[in-house]
Amino acid sequence: MRIAEVSYAEETATGPGSFPGRAFARLSLQLTNGSPEPIDLGTSVLTVLDKDGQPVAPVYAEEAEVRDFSGTLRPGSTATAVYAFAIPEESRSAITLVVDFDAAHTSAVFRGGLS
Repeated sequence: MRIAEVSYAEETATGPGSFPGRAFARLSLQLTNGSPEPIDLGTSVLTVLDKDGQPVAPVYAEEAEVRDFSGTLRPGSTATAVYAFAIPEESRSAITLVVDFDAAHTSAVFRGGLS
């Protein structure tokens, strides 16, 4: 598991469930299956904690262009997904990202700054 790219933007959509002007971080993640068995990515759960250890809200706005992990990842193959989170600017130097992609493997945990 690796964070392939980080970018930042603001929500622009309006209407129910929208937060125009809210900043978010867009994380492109890559998972390579180094095991001899396929991995079901349909149960993947991501959690981001801010610098104080508090959960950060995911962003599903159209302009975030999120794309979840899905399907089955064959041995030796790589899958890419994009997730967005409303990470406050003051927390971007110290976040925790937990990626739990199935019940058979240990979660991937990243701690540190986003750049």
